[in-house]
Amino acid sequence: LLIPTPRSSEEVLTAEDCENVYHLVYSAHRPVAVAAGEFLYKKLFSRRDPEDDGILKRRGRQSPNANLVKTLVFFFLESELHEHAAYLVDSMWDCATDLLKDWECMNSLLLEEPLNGEEPLTDRQESALIEIMLCTIRQAAECHPPVGRGTGKRVRSK
Repeated sequence: LLIPTPRSSEEVLTAEDCENVYHLVYSAHRPVAVAAGEFLYKKLFSRRDPEDDGILKRRGRQSPNANLVKTLVFFFLESELHEHAAYLVDSMWDCATDLLKDWECMNSLLLEEPLNGEEPLTDRQESALIEIMLCTIRQAAECHPPVGRGTGKRVRSK
């Protein structure tokens, strides 16, 4: 008996299924959150626009990461779990470190004037970006998951 197998997650998961997985980045169980972070990154952040090839060496607001940083801010605001930026950052840290540590781009989005035709960030979006930046700096400096997020390993006490 031959059972056809789907070639990719796009053939199996509906948009609603993906949304349910995305929200697992806020899970207290770190292995689940990291897996959800990798899924989120592959679905929303790893697809490069062919137009970006010509600007790979640009930095700051004009870097290819600028749109990805904005997407991260939009995702964070839409998830309505604003007090959990540290969880989102920790979930994506292993798979999206280059994006999360592109502080030059983040600073540029906050401080420089928008390019022609570009929408400026709202106050709410700027606040979210600052919160994400603070969490990425803390993650880089402390090198451990946020308080309340367990690794899933249980240690027996005597």
